[in-house]
Amino acid sequence: MKKLIFEKFFEEVLLYFLFILGTLSVIVWIIQSVNYLDLVTEDGHSLQVYAYFSLLNLPKIISRILLFVLFLSVCLVIINYERRNEIIIFWINGISKIHFINQIIKFSIIFLIIQLFFALFFVPFTQDKAKSFVRNSDIGYLKNIIKEKSFFDGVKNLTIFVNKKEGNKIYDVFIKDNKSEDITQTIYASEGVIKNEDGSTFLLLRNGKFINNDKGFISSFSFDKTKISLSIYETKTTVYRKFQETNTLQLLYCFKESLPIVSEFLSKHQSPFLKCDVRKDDILIEIFKRSYLPIYIPLLVLIGCCLVLISKDEFNYKLKRLLIFLYGFIIISLSEVLIRYSAKDLVNTIVFLSMPITVFIINYFFIYYKYGFKK
Repeated sequence: MKKLIFEKFFEEVLLYFLFILGTLSVIVWIIQSVNYLDLVTEDGHSLQVYAYFSLLNLPKIISRILLFVLFLSVCLVIINYERRNEIIIFWINGISKIHFINQIIKFSIIFLIIQLFFALFFVPFTQDKAKSFVRNSDIGYLKNIIKEKSFFDGVKNLTIFVNKKEGNKIYDVFIKDNKSEDITQTIYASEGVIKNEDGSTFLLLRNGKFINNDKGFISSFSFDKTKISLSIYETKTTVYRKFQETNTLQLLYCFKESLPIVSEFLSKHQSPFLKCDVRKDDILIEIFKRSYLPIYIPLLVLIGCCLVLISKDEFNYKLKRLLIFLYGFIIISLSEVLIRYSAKDLVNTIVFLSMPITVFIINYFFIYYKYGFKK
């Protein structure tokens, strides 16, 4: 009987969790997707690139809000049980409040494992895939974002000016290519056409002139026709690999000296994109964020379970309920604040690592000694 009671409770928590997680994730995803429209409107990428990039950011959103959603789900289910007088079913069947809390904490371990998988492996993988897709994509919507009598500089080191535009045809075209600090190339053409061939974008120019400036040495030559591929240029979109997009094992490689047992294994995961001697504190913060923040899940669930310690018949029930909510939100906020300073020095690191464990132990033993032997 006890098993069935808990199964029903866990099922309801899971349903609330999935519903709230899905709803909030979609809302946040839509808001962020609007910001990503710059990929199309300013940088000239196709709608396919935009859609793929946006979808691959969904796991990151889920991972970021999972702690809050689980805390909220546990609180809402317990409140509903109390409101419907169903919470008393546990006590009638000989389940003590401390036993109830123990079972919910054990249940939360499943979410801790899921969060670890997301944070350590899945989110960095999808973030890297999203950025790689942008990095390797072509500027397919160039014909839509080039405007008459305006400069387009959505491509790195390249500026394009068009005096007149009719569909794919452009007239009085001015292009400046900053090949390096000392070398530039200026192209003028009386007319041209923007074409997409085999997924790449080209400018077919006619009746123009190349003017090269090589460290002050000027040379020029005219042309009747020329073809310029924009695939050789990089988008101005940030395409370098950030810490958030780097494989966890590659991040750990930077600390292989401190991990002698697995140093040989980590050496196989050295990344050519990651410079370990630069911003090493930030790398450690990213590792903490992935591997340690999930430990707040049992603590938040424990705080949510405190709702079973109060009754709706109490005079100040709503106030106590509000205080429990605020307590949970404060813990979530503290976790976000402390992670920012966790690797700045030894004291900050100790505070960050010890805070969730210390608060959990204090809260748990307070509840245990006050309610552990009450049915």
